[in-house]
Amino acid sequence: KKELDILIQILKERKERKRIIFGYTDCRGKNSYNLILGKKRARSVQNYLSKNGINIKRINTIGKGATNYVNNCYHADQCTEAEHHENRRCEFEIDDIK
Repeated sequence: KKELDILIQILKERKERKRIIFGYTDCRGKNSYNLILGKKRARSVQNYLSKNGINIKRINTIGKGATNYVNNCYHADQCTEAEHHENRRCEFEIDDIK
């Protein structure tokens, strides 16, 4: 929430910016489920930004599922809960609208 609030302030100051939110999951679960879960995670962030004054038309969401790991946690049975937690996240891409 703290980081999202900072992002909200930046986007309110720079109205020409547009954002893509990528939602990621850990390696547990089937690929089809993880893609949906990643999309839901990204939409949850999108809703928070929208409720705080950011026009929803400026925000696209993409579910990436269990990809682009931030650690070496590729096999569910070989990872700690902390490692799984690190991979459950959203990342942002921010561009200028030209």
